[in-house]
Amino acid sequence: MTGKEDFAARVASYQAGKSANVLGTIHIGAHDDPVLPCHARPQQTVPRPRPSIRSQALALGMGLVSAVLGPLGQFHLMKSQAAPDPTTVTMVTIGAALLAAFALTLAFRLTRQPHRIATLVGLLVGASLFHNLAHRLPGPMAQAFSPAYVQQLARSTPPDSLWFNGSYLPLIPADAPEPAPASEKPDVCPAQTAPVVTVLQTDHARKAPKASHKSVSVAPDPACKPD
Repeated sequence: MTGKEDFAARVASYQAGKSANVLGTIHIGAHDDPVLPCHARPQQTVPRPRPSIRSQALALGMGLVSAVLGPLGQFHLMKSQAAPDPTTVTMVTIGAALLAAFALTLAFRLTRQPHRIATLVGLLVGASLFHNLAHRLPGPMAQAFSPAYVQQLARSTPPDSLWFNGSYLPLIPADAPEPAPASEKPDVCPAQTAPVVTVLQTDHARKAPKASHKSVSVAPDPACKPD
C-alpha cells in the first residue's frame, strides 16, 4: 500500500467513524454544516438588561462632580506658577476632569455605554455651568480654591449664565424695566396770568366813548400744586 492509499484509507475510516479514537467528524473548509463536533451544542446568549434610570442618573452626577474636580485639580497642581499658559491650563483641566470621571465610573461600576454617554453629558453641562458656583457659593468655593480665584472668576463671568462656544448665554431672562406711571397732574403749573379786559367807557362831556384797560384777577387752579 502506497502512502496515498494509506492516507485515503485513514480519511475514509475517519469519515465513517469506524476508528476507536474517533468521537466525531469536524468539517474544515467550505461546507454546509458548522465546524463543530457532533456532541457540541450552540450556547444561547442571554441579552443583558438595560441600565436603570437610577444608574444613568448616577452616571450623570458623576460627570457633574468631575467637572468640578477638574478645575480643582488644575488649580492645586499649577498654583505655584505665577502666570501659566492658558493653553496648558485648559489641557490640564480637561485631563484632570476626564481622569476623575474615569475613576468615579470604575469605582461605581458604571462602565456600560449608556453610563459613559450620561457621564460625558454631565461633564459637558458641568463645565458650562461651573462659573456660576463663584456667584452662588462663594464661601465654599473660596475654601476649595482661594478667595482671589473666586473673586476673579466672579468679576469675569456673569451670574446665572451658560458658557457656550466662547460666549455666555443668560439662563434667566432679564426683567424688562417697568414704564414710569403717567402723572395725572402736570409737573409745572401754567402761569397764572391775569387777562387784560378792555372796557369802553363813555365820556359824558364829549359824548364819545373812551377805551380804558382794567385787569381782572383770576383765581389759581386748586388742583395745580407747584413745587
